[in-house]
Formats: sequence, structure tokens, C-alpha cells
Amino acid sequence: MIEPFIIGVSPDNGRSTGGTSISISGTDLGISQDDVVSVTVIAKSCFDINRISSQNIICSTPAGLPNTSGSVIVRTNSGGLSNTNITFIYNPGKYLFYIWLIYYPFHYIVLYYFKQH
Repeated sequence: MIEPFIIGVSPDNGRSTGGTSISISGTDLGISQDDVVSVTVIAKSCFDINRISSQNIICSTPAGLPNTSGSVIVRTNSGGLSNTNITFIYNPGKYLFYIWLIYYPFHYIVLYYFKQH
């Protein structure tokens, strides 16, 4: 039983809204697609996991809290959990700010809306 070993993650950061496609490189990252049990980023499961080879996995990150970082872990049936200190960082992301100024007889109404982009 050989444990998966992660050498690197590219990119090593992404949006806190999730959906960043990351490429995980290493050794013993599963003997087949079915052998890969899970890939987690900061203890949350990635989705669209695609084992390219025993040395490369591509997946999409889940949503996370802005400005947090944590471990990327691969789990396989054949080798168990990876034991590396490779991390991923969730960026704060960009925010869009909308504002409307509406004149109503004798006063203004201000409406605003924040949206993470």
C-alpha cells in the first residue's frame, strides 16, 4: 500500500466562490478513476474529479471562506490519504457594488446591492 504523494497544485489559489479548476501533480494518485475516493480542499470535497494519470488529477474547488488556506488531500482505495503540506488559498474575490438614487417627492431613496463576482 503506497500512499498518494502530492508534489504541487496549480493554481494554488482561487475564488472563494469555488469552481477553480486545479491540477494536482504527484505520485501514486490512484491506479484508476474508480480508485480515487475523494479530493478535498480545506476539508471540503472537490467536484468534477478527473484522474488523468497516477501522476495528475484535475478537479474543481468547492466554495470556501475568503482569505483562508488549508490542505489539499487525495484519498485512494489503494493507498489511503496523501500526507503532504500542499495548500490552497481562497482569495477574497471581487465585489460589484450597485447603487441607485431615486428621487421621490421631497426626498431621495438610496438602494444598494453587493454581489461577489
